[in-house]
Amino acid sequence: MKKIDKNFIDTNIDRLISITKEASTKVLSIYSKKDFKKEFKGDGSPLTEADLASNKIIHDGLIHTGIPIVSEETYNKNDPIHDIFWLVDPLDGTKEFVNKTGEFTVNIALIENKNNVFGIVGTPISNKIHFGSSFHNFEEKIDESSKLRFIVSRSHLSNIENEFFKHLKEHNFDFELIEKGSSLKFCSLAENEADIYVRFGPTSEWDIAAAHSVLRSYGGEVLDLKTSEPLSYAKENEILNNPFVAFRNNSLKDKYFAFISEFYKKLL
Repeated sequence: MKKIDKNFIDTNIDRLISITKEASTKVLSIYSKKDFKKEFKGDGSPLTEADLASNKIIHDGLIHTGIPIVSEETYNKNDPIHDIFWLVDPLDGTKEFVNKTGEFTVNIALIENKNNVFGIVGTPISNKIHFGSSFHNFEEKIDESSKLRFIVSRSHLSNIENEFFKHLKEHNFDFELIEKGSSLKFCSLAENEADIYVRFGPTSEWDIAAAHSVLRSYGGEVLDLKTSEPLSYAKENEILNNPFVAFRNNSLKDKYFAFISEFYKKLL
């Protein structure tokens, strides 16, 4: 497989949007049922028929590209790591799906040499599609909020994150918390509905990669708190991300990353 370039993205974008819409429509049809099949994985996380149906649509839609596909639903840590591969979360926010909050997404990313070069996020409830890539620079929404807006997970807020917000209060930060499920947190940053997303608890690469690409195309970034570098992917024998912080734009990153990083380092 040759290096991914803008022509590859431009040639495939309509097909990728179509796949994402088809998977989103299927997810929504199952969500609308009075009851749907669900079980629990070994780690206690839920798995529904919507996860599996979406995964099949995405797999069947991507297979023609000849690029390997790594999905949450088929991942095996013993599989070889490819230089280029699709990274798929067919239903991010399964807890939100089960709890009927509407905050779940369909996610497809393209990884090349440990970098996310493309990502697309479908939001079934709103019938919305976000995408971004290394070759897209969309207009950043620059209106500033009077308060610093931190977006947090609706279902996975950790004790460390609670301690962090207590730390902000002790340092007289004027801020508010906005709750969202799934990769919608990154889309909210891209849409200027929030400013910063700090995550100290565990996430998997497929949870982040697609929406990270979206955010980057709107002027934002996701920084690894262990390395202070942009979050990377395709790690050896490890699918979990390091703790990270996502910023809506570079101005916020320059202003607040050192403060957040200092708090994190005190935890080590």
